[in-house]
Amino acid sequence: MSISSAAFSLGGSIIAPLLAFGIHYLGWRTTLIICGICLATFVIPFAQLLRPSPEAMGLKPDGDSIHTRANNLAQEEPEAQIVDFTVREALKTSSYWILAVATMLRTGTLGTLIVHFVPLMVWKGNSEQASAMMLGTMAFLSIPMRVSIGYLGDRWSRTKMLAGGMGLGAVSLPILLYANGSTQIWIFILIFSVVEGLSALNWALVGDFFGRKRFATLRGILGLVYSWGMIVMPVIAGAIFDRTGSYSNVIWIFIGMYITGTILFAIIRKPKIPVSRTRKRLNEASLRMFK
Repeated sequence: MSISSAAFSLGGSIIAPLLAFGIHYLGWRTTLIICGICLATFVIPFAQLLRPSPEAMGLKPDGDSIHTRANNLAQEEPEAQIVDFTVREALKTSSYWILAVATMLRTGTLGTLIVHFVPLMVWKGNSEQASAMMLGTMAFLSIPMRVSIGYLGDRWSRTKMLAGGMGLGAVSLPILLYANGSTQIWIFILIFSVVEGLSALNWALVGDFFGRKRFATLRGILGLVYSWGMIVMPVIAGAIFDRTGSYSNVIWIFIGMYITGTILFAIIRKPKIPVSRTRKRLNEASLRMFK
């Protein structure tokens, strides 16, 4: 998942500067037409190559065949097997809603900063072209960060890493707020590229907590929650800047949101197996004993 999300950053690091120069030299209408042609030419054909699951391609975990995997699962203890929550079961857990709110704070703040990145950097005294290059650089720096964080997330606690990353975001914003030169701004960009690399861990938690069978549905419902942050927060940030001529209040609000997100990711816990599943496993264990 981290490698997949790294491709997102790679696209941003290439496309953001190209868009800036295209708008500057060709105008935004011509640039948008070119973007539409590129999307139709490349994205739509490649999307046809996607498959819904590894099983649809005859693939199993760790290269196991279907029969080998079935035998391995049969030999495992019931407690060691992955539990796939139903949508209703997941929605009844506090873990799901804590994850939803924490995700809204992370994506909403990150998305708003990216949307306002160029005017924010102009506010700090940079040109629009230089600001676009900074945005592309931050996206480029996040590529190795995403892959490295994903690698570490397979070995360390993902919730603790997310909490630490949100805390790092809260630390980076005062550096930006009080920056009076390019050195402090580049320090902010370097730190914030780590924060931008957290997304794969966030989505992996959905599978960690609730299994893979309803992953798409549960992540989609999460989208109904966290998308509001990405819709409302950029508008609020813009309105505050229009009224005050400054991003200072916006940055302080974001610091508070990152601190809140740090706490939520720190306290979230893997949900307990639903009672109905526990009873079913006990019954299956009893039947095996009698056999």
